[in-house]
Amino acid sequence: MSKERFLNYTDAIVAIVATIMVLQLPLPQNATFHALSQEGLPFFAYLLSFAVIWVVWYNHHSLFEAVRKVNVKVYWYNGFWFFTMSLFPVATAWVGRNPNLFLPELFYLLIIFLWSLAFSLMEAELIREGEYARTSVFYSKNRQYFYYVLLGISALVIWFLPIFVLLSVFIFATYGAYEQIKFGGIYVNRSLVSTDNK
Repeated sequence: MSKERFLNYTDAIVAIVATIMVLQLPLPQNATFHALSQEGLPFFAYLLSFAVIWVVWYNHHSLFEAVRKVNVKVYWYNGFWFFTMSLFPVATAWVGRNPNLFLPELFYLLIIFLWSLAFSLMEAELIREGEYARTSVFYSKNRQYFYYVLLGISALVIWFLPIFVLLSVFIFATYGAYEQIKFGGIYVNRSLVSTDNK
């Protein structure tokens, strides 16, 4: 499959998921600030999910910059990535309405984990195929370890403090955005980044 068609389809799916997520936001019951404040947590959950998708979408495009052709394994890994992302609207709406309950938070954490795993598998396959220089993803691997440790901690803390999952996703998104802004992306050898860009 050509890279251009593959990425165009990816862009369309991401845009659709983001649109569906905002449609899941509950409307305030009346035209008062109190009613608006009651929807603060659902909006916060939506903001987190949107931020995570926004960060990883950029990483996805960066990952495929050096790719010439998409093989079958990458195609299916990306399909798995699509599938888990398509569940974001459901998971986000559920956790936004029930931030202190175990099951919604667990479901949200599971979707984030599977989505991250799909991306990691896709990245590993591109490296195995020689479509991306291993040195270019050195810091990406460190980032993956950090994220998976963070998700692992969340899986333990969720039994005592379910809302911690939202905090971990906030850290996930914030750290990803920091890497992109400071270093120009995750697929960059930071030792080669000039001091002018730091």
